[in-house]
Amino acid sequence: MKRILSVALSIILAFAVVIPMTSCGRANSTQSSQFVREDVVVRNFVDERFEFVALAARIAGFAHHSLTTTDYHRRLDAAFLHFQDHEAIQAVFTLHGWMDIFSFASILEITEDGFALRDLNTYRSDMQLRHDYNRLQSLVNYLNVLHRDTNFRAFFNNEENQRYFMRISTDFVQNVYRYINFEWFEQFGFDPDNMHVILMPSLVLGGGIGQWIFDEDYNLKIAYSILGPGSMTNYITTIHEFAHAFANPLAAQWHSSCLDFWALTRETHQRGFVDPAYATTRIVAYEYVTRAFTILYFADNSDRNIQALFQIDRMHGFRNIREVFDMLMRYLGRYELIQLS
Repeated sequence: MKRILSVALSIILAFAVVIPMTSCGRANSTQSSQFVREDVVVRNFVDERFEFVALAARIAGFAHHSLTTTDYHRRLDAAFLHFQDHEAIQAVFTLHGWMDIFSFASILEITEDGFALRDLNTYRSDMQLRHDYNRLQSLVNYLNVLHRDTNFRAFFNNEENQRYFMRISTDFVQNVYRYINFEWFEQFGFDPDNMHVILMPSLVLGGGIGQWIFDEDYNLKIAYSILGPGSMTNYITTIHEFAHAFANPLAAQWHSSCLDFWALTRETHQRGFVDPAYATTRIVAYEYVTRAFTILYFADNSDRNIQALFQIDRMHGFRNIREVFDMLMRYLGRYELIQLS
């Protein structure tokens, strides 16, 4: 599958350059990797679909989308905030919270005149399960009117914004992308060609979001690691958001059937060890298993010390990460890592 739909492909190719990478290149503190690609293509990792849906949420005043902290935010505000009374903005409120923003963007395709829903008979997503198709189509129609009236595509493609997008994309490649072993994810159902990083400079959100789409047989089809400005050079967060796609189903299974796992997630949640954003024990369960898979990735692809990785998660309130990691290693038959940890 092409990494970007055909309408956007010419934009990406226009800005794509090949940069030689060596193991002596600049790296951030999360690196020290065994896996480094020598040559990668630097391309624009900012996606028009995600930026436009986020803009609609920004105009509507959604949390995590409406603060102004960068020159790019100021350009967005100057160009678009006066569209607050547009008929499409009321339609945006049919999306239930900021997580729906990302889910909705992930089921769109770029067209010549705006956007269209993916074929939902071929792709299945959480968004499809929670929303009526006709309501989703109506929202797309409203947003296409907003897209036309704001002339957003011209704004997205203007020289100043494209230079900014390429600068943050180049930094991302230098610090993170060239270190990712995409083939490692194949064992968990990924096709590396369908793994996409989305940089979202419109966000103020410090972390990242994982999104994924299944095919008609519920096999993993497309996965996104969506990164806000605070995570665009964070290797761990990039891997973590991809891992949610296969960690969440396993965590849900354990949460329902494994009393020991349920008890430790309940303790972590009820005692308030973690950020209140992890609002339920099930969400804490998702985080625990995702963090364990993320540690496994670094154990397999870098020389980072596992104990140091455990400590990072403990500092974020996940006090039982060692126990969950050991549970995962038993489940996967990776007993040698239980001894190392």
